[in-house]
Amino acid sequence: MTTEYIPPLTSLSAAEQRSIKSSLLTEHFQFPPETFARNGMDLANQTIYAATKIVEDSLMTMTRFPEEEGDERPFVFEGDDVQKGVYRLETLLEAAVDKYFDLFELFALRNSFNVPSELIPYIVLSHQERLDDALLGQDRSAIEEYEHELALYEQTLQKERALKCVEELGQRKLDRINAIAKEVGQMSSAESISTRIEQLSSQLPQLHQTLSVLLETPSPSFGSTLPSSMTTTSAHEPWSESRSAFVNWATKAKIDALPSSSTLTGPGPSGSTEDSALEGLRRGMQETGGGAEALVS
Repeated sequence: MTTEYIPPLTSLSAAEQRSIKSSLLTEHFQFPPETFARNGMDLANQTIYAATKIVEDSLMTMTRFPEEEGDERPFVFEGDDVQKGVYRLETLLEAAVDKYFDLFELFALRNSFNVPSELIPYIVLSHQERLDDALLGQDRSAIEEYEHELALYEQTLQKERALKCVEELGQRKLDRINAIAKEVGQMSSAESISTRIEQLSSQLPQLHQTLSVLLETPSPSFGSTLPSSMTTTSAHEPWSESRSAFVNWATKAKIDALPSSSTLTGPGPSGSTEDSALEGLRRGMQETGGGAEALVS
């Protein structure tokens, strides 16, 4: 690989040059240069805290009066004085550590972790040794193809997500409609549609028979069904005045509709049946009363 002259980074600002140097040193040492002195300062502070804790515990033992007679002490400390003294000692040590480690950080960044700007273009790290500048830009078409495929994949993924949302929304609506239909009994499994059709079909002959009987019953004819003695000056017919009047009118109409041969008494069973029917109708008329009595009731 042929090397060519690369001008120094004079076109960049001081902040940009410091950023490039920091990135280069971080890749080489596997840690930022600024953290080197800070880690040492944190370690020194932890040592200070451990030492002041031991000093405080030792001095707190002198705040108690001797428990035995032979144990004599020249003086006794107060607990508050011990805590205040240890706090002042800890503060002094922290100030000294901060001062000298700040000086050490400045020295390290300016000397140990400093690279001349004119050498940066020629520095090759261990993972950059086999890079060939002649291959730069040759894979651009492949990268563009991969980016195009990635964009198509993202579009397809978005469409699938939208379809999934629509499907889930439709399923929720369907479940809600089914729940409402079950509540009102339209889709209840207790009685199927075929069973209801069979029940309705079985009731059709009975309804047809009842309709035939009603059609055979004669309708009231105005002015011809009642004798002249039962006519009134009212605007309504006598059979429409009361229930008993209608019963009397219907009984008389039924008797008049019977053929003349049915009134005769024959020796056979049919004749006796017809006589008993006529006798029952006459007895009902006598118990109900005539037309005048029906109007009164």
